[in-house]
Order: sequence, then C-alpha cells, then structure tokens
Amino acid sequence: MRIVDVHSHFYPRDYLTLLRRIVENDGSVWGSAVQRLLATRLTVNPRMVDIGAHLDDMDRAGVEVQVLSLSIPHVYFDDEADAVEAARIVNDTLADLCARHPTRFKGLAVLPLPHFGAALKELDRAIDTLGLHGVTLGGNVKGRPLDDERFLPLYQEINRRRLTIHLHPMIPPGQEEMGDYGLAPALGYLIDTALATLRLVYRGVFEENPDLKFIVPHLGTFLVSAWDRIQSPRPDGTGHIDQPLSVYLRRLYYDSVNLHAPTWDCALKTIDLGHVVFGSDYPFVAEGSTERGIALINGLDITGAQREQIFHGTADTLFR
Repeated sequence: MRIVDVHSHFYPRDYLTLLRRIVENDGSVWGSAVQRLLATRLTVNPRMVDIGAHLDDMDRAGVEVQVLSLSIPHVYFDDEADAVEAARIVNDTLADLCARHPTRFKGLAVLPLPHFGAALKELDRAIDTLGLHGVTLGGNVKGRPLDDERFLPLYQEINRRRLTIHLHPMIPPGQEEMGDYGLAPALGYLIDTALATLRLVYRGVFEENPDLKFIVPHLGTFLVSAWDRIQSPRPDGTGHIDQPLSVYLRRLYYDSVNLHAPTWDCALKTIDLGHVVFGSDYPFVAEGSTERGIALINGLDITGAQREQIFHGTADTLFR
C-alpha cells in the first residue's frame, strides 16, 4: 500500500551552521535548550542532514513519500536578518530536494516569524517561486503565542491560498522546569501542541478561515485524552467562537505519531478517522519506529479503505 509520511524532518547543514552562531552566546532558557538540542540530537544523528539516509530508510519501511519540514527551533530569531536568511536557506534546500526527487519528497515552508512582513514575503516566494507544498508552524514563536494579533493576517493569507499547515512543537513554555530527564520532548512538546491548538481555536482562527487545513501532531495526545475537560464552558466567558470547541477540533487533522495503542482507542472514538494522516517524526525516532507505526495502523480494526485514507488518501488531498 502506498504510504505518505506527513511528519518527517530535514536540517540543511548551512542552517545548522547559522543556528550555532546565533545561539553560541545565548544564555537564556531558550538558548540553552537549543544548544542542548544541537549537542545531543541535531549534530550527532547523520540522518538529520543526509537525504540519502532518508531514501534508504523510506525504502526499507515501505514509505513512498516524505513531506519534509524543519523541526525545532524553526527560524524564529529576534534579528530579522538572521530569521530571513535562515528561512531562505531551509526553503531553498527543501525545494531543491523536491526538484531532484519529485516522486519521493514534498516540502513545507518555514516562515521568519515574528517578523510579519518578512514572513508574508517568504510565504509568497516559497509557494509561488519555489513551489513548496504547504507551511510548517511552530507551537510558539520564542514564547509568543500563535494567536498573537499580529499573526492573524498570516492565517488569512494561508486560508486564501488554501494551504495546509503542519503544527510542530517548539521549545515549550516551562522549559526551565523540564531541562532535566528529557522532560521537554517527553512532556513539554505535547503541552506546547495542545496550548497552541486551543489558543488558535478560541481566538477564532479556524472559524474565520474555513479553508485553512491544519494538522496537529502526535495524534493530538493531550487534546483527545482530555476531551471532556476542555469542552467545559470557560468560566470567564472568553473566546471568539460561536460553536462548541469540539466542532472546531474535529475539523482539524491529526498525524499518527503516537505508538501507544490505547491512545488510538481514545482517538478513534473522538475524531474522524478520515482526518488522521500517517506520520513518523523521522529521524528523531528510534530505529524501527516507522515500521512500528505502520504495523499499529495495519492492526487497527478498520476497513481497508479507511486504512488507505490514513496512509495516503487524506495526505494526497492536503499536499498536492
């Protein structure tokens, strides 16, 4: 069966060089977290920068297409020139990979936020000139929430273009409490995802932009497991939505990066199966995790047609 992996990552070497320079003397919580990522993950795993390794592992697992995106920390830098340079490096590299391997890769544009004007210009260039296939958006922009009023016109433009956004966690709020024991990736990233999604829903971003396609990573772990609690009315009456929260959450899409089978039981009773898309989080995952994810989906009590939707059918409509 054809498999499209919507959640896979690639780091251009020139981007990592620039990132090292930017964070070299940054002693902030954010800077220290990025330095730790560079030292322990990004520079020690050759698959982060080697597209040949991607192709080998895709063939081994039976994955036909990877939708490539940058992962943490995106190009969210205080200096606009640094952010723009980083975004251009990443987007140019992904476009080149897609051009060289058009049947194996699609690419998601990264945008130089919080610099809104520059982000709109890079969106135009990435989609209209480079031909990238959608947008990746971090769960926060160096602590700025995604429902910041300055970012709202960006969603309007992405909606106008009928593009798909793949959300990905960033350095999470509360990082200072999660630096030890690997708690940030184990817990903090999931918190960042849930916070970002709920803030966008309550701000009315999905109500005001009905053509916006939005993928929540990790099967929406905290969202589906806390479904009853987050549906409770807000005691302060805040929010900019006219319908129950669940209406908007069910409009979103959810990637399959979650290998805990009981979470799938919860998810399949909560969200529309047609809104689940296959993802692996390659190459951050342990060896064999992509195959485990495929096996888990193959073992679900669903129809063959539903399985095809997860593995490629829905992704084919989101990333044309």
